[in-house]
Amino acid sequence: MSKPDHLRRIAEILDVCLELGDKERQRYLDLLRSGDPDLVREVEVHLADTSGEATAAEIPSAVTGTDADGGELEYQHIGPYRTLEWLGMGGMGTVYRAARDDQEFEREVAIKVIRLGLNVPEIRNRFLSERQILATLDHPNIAKMYEGGTTPQGHPYLVMEYLDGLPIDRYCDEHRLSIRRRLELFRQVCSAVEYAHRSLIVHRDLKPSNILVTPDGTPKLLDFGIAKLLDPDHFPLEVEATATGMGPLTPNYASPEQIKGQRITTSSDLFSLGVLLYRLITGRLPFNRKSRSRDALIKGTDREAAKRPSLAIEESAVTETDSGLWSTDAASHRKAVVGDLDTIVLKALRPEPEKRYVSVQHLAEDLGRHLEGLPVLARDPSFPYLFSRFAKRYRFSLAAAAVITSLTLGFLAVTATQNVQIRQQAAELETSEARATLEAEKAVEQSIRKRKVAEFFVRLFSELSPQRSPGQAPSGREILDIAARQVTEDQTGDLETRLMLTLELASIFQQFGEPQKALELAQRAAEDAKPLGQEIANESSLGVAAALFALGRHEEMAAVMDDVVPAIEESGSAYQLSRALNLQASALSSGPGRNLDRAEVLAQQALDLAQEAGEETAAHTALNTLGSLMLTREEYGAALPLHEEILDMAERIYPPNHPRVAMALSNLAFVAKRQGQYRKVYDYLSRTHTVMLENFGTRGQMAAISFNNLSTAEIDLALYGDAFESASTAIELLEASAGLKGPAASSFFGRLGDALTGLGRHREADGAWQKALRASEGMPEAARIEARLGRVLSAVRTGRLDDAEQRQAEFEASLTQIDPGAAPSYEVYVLMSKVSAALLLEARGDLEKARPIFEDTVVGAQRVIAATPSTFQLAAIQYWLLSLLYLDRHDAAQEPLALLEDAGWRGTLDLLRYCDGRAAQGTAPEICGRLERGLFQPAAIESVSD
Repeated sequence: MSKPDHLRRIAEILDVCLELGDKERQRYLDLLRSGDPDLVREVEVHLADTSGEATAAEIPSAVTGTDADGGELEYQHIGPYRTLEWLGMGGMGTVYRAARDDQEFEREVAIKVIRLGLNVPEIRNRFLSERQILATLDHPNIAKMYEGGTTPQGHPYLVMEYLDGLPIDRYCDEHRLSIRRRLELFRQVCSAVEYAHRSLIVHRDLKPSNILVTPDGTPKLLDFGIAKLLDPDHFPLEVEATATGMGPLTPNYASPEQIKGQRITTSSDLFSLGVLLYRLITGRLPFNRKSRSRDALIKGTDREAAKRPSLAIEESAVTETDSGLWSTDAASHRKAVVGDLDTIVLKALRPEPEKRYVSVQHLAEDLGRHLEGLPVLARDPSFPYLFSRFAKRYRFSLAAAAVITSLTLGFLAVTATQNVQIRQQAAELETSEARATLEAEKAVEQSIRKRKVAEFFVRLFSELSPQRSPGQAPSGREILDIAARQVTEDQTGDLETRLMLTLELASIFQQFGEPQKALELAQRAAEDAKPLGQEIANESSLGVAAALFALGRHEEMAAVMDDVVPAIEESGSAYQLSRALNLQASALSSGPGRNLDRAEVLAQQALDLAQEAGEETAAHTALNTLGSLMLTREEYGAALPLHEEILDMAERIYPPNHPRVAMALSNLAFVAKRQGQYRKVYDYLSRTHTVMLENFGTRGQMAAISFNNLSTAEIDLALYGDAFESASTAIELLEASAGLKGPAASSFFGRLGDALTGLGRHREADGAWQKALRASEGMPEAARIEARLGRVLSAVRTGRLDDAEQRQAEFEASLTQIDPGAAPSYEVYVLMSKVSAALLLEARGDLEKARPIFEDTVVGAQRVIAATPSTFQLAAIQYWLLSLLYLDRHDAAQEPLALLEDAGWRGTLDLLRYCDGRAAQGTAPEICGRLERGLFQPAAIESVSD
């Protein structure tokens, strides 16, 4: 080895050693000793000559002004400056705080002088190179260099701006800065690095200790001691890393190419900035680079992969290691990172330089776009993503942003199936050249299509510009209508792009609770898809089937599915097949041909396919179908953990206010209702209702469902006036969006009937129950039981006893059409029939005939209550209490009354009617006073969210 190479090698080893603690340094030297003991001995001599014990990992090049334990300073004067205190020590130099000592002007500075014992030519040249570099840089976020010189002992020094600041990571954490503020600081750092790059300088050692933030919040970039010149002719003293080692670097922040000793470019700094950004927003480093040996680091670099920052934050919150560093709770901090910021950071951390951002400026601009709610370059410009960014900007008028952000998108399915087709075609090609040509052609097609989608959004943004409609923000529906018109007018210039956009809009309209509009768009796409092949035709058919299902047109939907499922199975698209099977499962769980066992099999198959394909949204949809089936079967013990899993998954893959999160909460509220926790149910559904209206506005089927759910909670708490308003609104919205036929309409009219009954408006309630029966024509009789009971009791309450008798006969006849083994609540249906029959007899004044029926009801109710909790278990307790009262068994009635009081349940009109009748006769029992004080009083609503 030549003498220059020998000195260069010593300098490199010294740089690494000075970054390590004592134990790590010794292990590093021991590794080197086995290969070249003489070289290590020379290094140890130089190390012994150095006077400082601190390492660069512990003390930055210019820190906040700590004393060197009160020891005497090595230099009392340096040039015209008097040293005031020792600040720290880096790889090459010692840093002092100093002041002018020649009375020319007052200025405090930081002076960096080459470390005693390290004045070897290689390190001296690197030090002088840093001085020359700093002399050329003038940027508000780079520490200024004022002058340079040489001490009498021959050691070069440079005089810099004195910075009384903190390393950027400590500054962010100690001030608990928000994500936005951290990104704003980081963008200033990017500005400094980009400026250096334009000056043909690569820093090569970007890390928190080399970026100080002053008390006024200004970040300053320091330490260009190992910088690389892209044009070395300008700086002949600049030192290159050699192939004999890694060269000087900080392993935790170094790029893979630095660690491997490969060519260094500006992209190396970009990688280090990615590590820094990861640290600033997560509180931790993206990689675990514990080993300091070159071979171990290289091997580790080849295997390492950074976790998504949002996942790292989630883990920090679990371990409570970093959650105290942020301006908000860990969950809110994570929500500010998930999505675009995840993607931006991971793009900067790509191991391949060519796959990172083109420049630091592009990284900074992408962060700026993220802060402004605009689409970022790190994400593909797909329709759903662009629409979600647009929706976020218009969030006060388009609350559907959360829905659109993470829809299970048809275009993704088309892309996936196209990829399958590409692979199949490629397998048939005999040469790699032909295969490469095909892939290149497909890549060009996809690039053109993405550009056309982006152009579509430019037109959409333009039409919705505030300048065109000053002072008036467009509503969510107006935006959708404009987008639909633009697609219908075919302004894309490409048929496949137009069809993709059409199908996405159909999905969004359906999410908005506008299935009729969704059907129109999907049918249009299906007609035009035929020339483009089977894959996109399948996607169009799935859109048509989903809209038909939402409209309750089950026979038409079944016909479409009979055709499309075999075609999808032939195509091999796991994603499309998962969605098709789940759609069939949903139809079998609620349609006229209900088959819960078959529905469960299909939903499980859909889940397995989605998980195998890695499609989280499709998996969540299938899991939700399985959860709904458990609720239908009243398997509440198993349903509770499954629905908790569904909620956890929804919160992980969707934005915080996404409707699927709201739906998961709604289902949990349903389970809570089975447990009799009515105030909690009301609280859950109220919060769900707020989220749903934020996303969908006050129009469409989804808003209708939300109002209906809220009315159910209000009825349970005897808030009948509120329930009437909610139920009425739900019916109006449903009629305008999907029509008043099918399971939803029947349920909505049922809730209206309950509210009217609570208000004592029995004839109107009777009309609501009648409409519920009409809406449910063709549905299984088990789904019509409540409507039939409501009609009998409405007639009894209004004194129309002949009508009540006829309706009672129809009620009892309907029970014969229900298979007891297939209906978990069959015994409760029987209880309903017995109670209505007994109340009819009591209304006719024939209590003696009613008594044996009440006796049977007591026995049946106790049997139901002892079994697994069912949908109507609390109704069974009410029937038990009512029967005991009519049997004058008041002491025994204390037990069911206590159960109802513990549940927070509010009594029904039948109990109140009993007490009013006894009061009129002057024989009201003491228990009626307890009922009056408790169950008959509307609930005082208190939030249980805390």
